Amino acid sequence: YGILGAKYDDKQYGLPTTRDITLGFVQIPLLLKWRTGGEKTDFYIAAGPQLNALLSGKQEYLRDGKPAPVFNGIDVSKSDIKDRYQQFNCLLRVDLGLDFKLGAKWFMNVGLSGGYSITDANKAEWRFYNRTDDYYISHNFYGGLNVGINHIF
Repeated sequence: YGILGAKYDDKQYGLPTTRDITLGFVQIPLLLKWRTGGEKTDFYIAAGPQLNALLSGKQEYLRDGKPAPVFNGIDVSKSDIKDRYQQFNCLLRVDLGLDFKLGAKWFMNVGLSGGYSITDANKAEWRFYNRTDDYYISHNFYGGLNVGINHIF
């Protein structure tokens, strides 16, 4: 499970505006892992695609401290915005870290993980073009720390 999102702090129509988006995903990675090292510790690098399945989409959108007004029939400040995003998103993922051997079939891993989506996060009807008729794909990107206990079967 992973939580991704965005935070905006700007001005709209001369008023201070904030938007905090939180998207919850089930993350399904398919990684190739290469390990090298010694008797007690291995360095690893893992890379491959990751499918993210959207479970929830929430936002808090405030203009001048209040919910923004309805614009062109769209409630821009509604809190449940899952319907504005693709149900599935594909990322390229890379992990780097260390495996610490705890026994014959047990090890602990500590590492850094990062992913970048190669597909647009927005549904087609929520893709807005600028004044020059250009659209810029909305990508998910994340980085974090992984810690885990593993058993080899």
